[in-house]
Parts: sequence; C-alpha cells; structure tokens
Amino acid sequence: MKLCNKHREYALQSPEIAKTMWCRLLEIGRAKMSVGQWDDAVGLYGSAFETADILLQGELSSAEDVDRYINTALEFVYALRKSSFEFNRPCLLSAIRTRLEHEANYHELSRPLECIVSQLIDLIYAKITQVDECMAQLYSSENINSESFH
Repeated sequence: MKLCNKHREYALQSPEIAKTMWCRLLEIGRAKMSVGQWDDAVGLYGSAFETADILLQGELSSAEDVDRYINTALEFVYALRKSSFEFNRPCLLSAIRTRLEHEANYHELSRPLECIVSQLIDLIYAKITQVDECMAQLYSSENINSESFH
C-alpha cells in the first residue's frame, strides 16, 4: 500500500512524474474495483494516496492538489471498506483530517472541511450498502468512468 523507495524518489523529484504516476495508479485501481478485485485495488489506491500526499507537500501545491488528495482519500477508503483488509478507522480518519486542517491554512478548500470530514466518516463507518450508494453518487457527479462495483 506504499510506494517503493525508487518510485517515491521519482515522485519527490518531479511533480509531473508524480501526477502521471498518480493518474496511472488510480486508473488501474479503478479497473480492479470495477471487476471486484478489492484487495488488489487497495494496494494501488494506497500508492495513489501517498503520491497525492507528496504532491500536496510540494512547494507549488495548489487547490487542485488538495482536491486530488481528498478524492483519492475517498476512493482509498472505499476500496479498504470493500476489501478483506482490516484497518484502523479512527487513525486513518484522524490522519486525513489533520492533513486537511493543515492545508486549509494555505489553500481554499473546494468545500467546507466539516463537509469533507462528514463524508469520510460516512464512508468509514456507515453500512456498506450505504457506502456503495454514496460512492455511486460521487462517481456520477464527478463523471468518473466507473462500472458497477461489486
């Protein structure tokens, strides 16, 4: 669920390489999700999430980087929920919230922080059928090419 040292170095050296890596990881993760390969998707989303975090830490980070981080976090949480993996829900929520609170000092968030956190809480703790519905709405509103998730 983490980038290897070599790919982390690439991402740290060049935002353009990091963006390309992030896009490719997300694309493959979504393909895995679309066929119900949730455990495989988690690894890809974990790496995409780390890459989004690297982009957010960059000197020239922007509101676009914040949105990338938020959306990747939402999809990563969804993949975790659908997978067979156990994860520390309060710890993950706290880490994401802390990161976003920090970023709110430097960038205008696309929606209020509490709205983002509320959505994350729903994804982390709600019944999985409700989570499926929430993500279907997110994918349709974002015009993300997602097939029916199993």
